[in-house]
Amino acid sequence: MRASNEELEAALEGTLSLTQRLVLKQQLNRVRLLEQFIEELSSLLQESLQKHREAITRLCAVPGIAVCAAEQIVAELGPEAAAFASERRVASWVGVCPGREESAGKSRSNATPPGNRSMRRILVTRGCLTRFPWEPGHLRVTAPRFPWGVRTLE
Repeated sequence: MRASNEELEAALEGTLSLTQRLVLKQQLNRVRLLEQFIEELSSLLQESLQKHREAITRLCAVPGIAVCAAEQIVAELGPEAAAFASERRVASWVGVCPGREESAGKSRSNATPPGNRSMRRILVTRGCLTRFPWEPGHLRVTAPRFPWGVRTLE
């Protein structure tokens, strides 16, 4: 159901009781506290990523990869991706390589493996933005949903 314009205007008129004001004040204090926690964690993360600034800068040279996406990739893979023997292993771990089960000429499954959801989301989103940057009907990225596409390198 949707309220009519008159109902919306009537809802804006009125006063808040003392209890409602107290609840709103507590909620605003909670929001301020959470924003403070986020700011402290962000500064801590920036300090820890300073030693990997060179790898982040190299990743930013790739079309479609912004600073925040590069930071997330370094956080997931490490600055040199030393845990993986080849790029094929990385693709398998991320879950972007389809499985190909075929027997007697019949295909059973072409599904991609589960993989790492956050890395897949970063790579697929960035790839779609690079491939179809302005075409209507394709993936559109907005800042609140995909915050890694907004920041610039300090």
